[in-house]
Amino acid sequence: MTDYSKGETLKNFTVEKDALYMCDRGYYHPEGIEYIVNGGAHVLIRVNIGGTTLYGPNGKIFDVIKHLHTLKGNHIGNWPVSFDTKQGKVSGRICAIRKSDIAAQHSIEKIYREYGKKQKTPTKATIEAAKYVVVFTTLPQEELPAVMALDFYRGRWQVELVFKRMKSILGLGHLPKYDPVGAKAWIHGKLFCAMLIDAFTRAAEYFSPWGYPLEIKNAS
Repeated sequence: MTDYSKGETLKNFTVEKDALYMCDRGYYHPEGIEYIVNGGAHVLIRVNIGGTTLYGPNGKIFDVIKHLHTLKGNHIGNWPVSFDTKQGKVSGRICAIRKSDIAAQHSIEKIYREYGKKQKTPTKATIEAAKYVVVFTTLPQEELPAVMALDFYRGRWQVELVFKRMKSILGLGHLPKYDPVGAKAWIHGKLFCAMLIDAFTRAAEYFSPWGYPLEIKNAS
């Protein structure tokens, strides 16, 4: 369990060599990514546009928004980039795809709601970036093609949705305990309830009032 005072950072994890760490944009920090890379592992992480300055192979600043504008339809972007850290440089790739109009509009509306709560106005770059899914990975193209990188992130997002449901339905996001032992017991109880709900939901998909499934045969 992470100390709440540390916040979200990849430095909280023990690095396993050759492992791939898939994270949301809350972990998109140069020092954390460098920590994983120096440990012999790789990252696949959602990009926070403007979170750090990226550079292209020519050493010039990589304009993420400008490159995103080149994506049409379901074409996938795959661009080599790097960023500087206090100890050196980390190299990788930007993989990106444009969202559907409906998904993009949903993301934009969410941004306006979040900024409205803080009485702030989102920048044009923030609104434009909301129209795309952009990830950064340190795995080379031959090991993880761009389409596979995005599909991996799609799978990670399904896990994220499960946690979002547990937070909204079971209140898992509000921890009433402050000592480690009590907190663990409370979380374990919530996870057990979540597993029961999932088991009952799956069983309900195949439930029939007579207690057994029918074998459908062609009518004679």
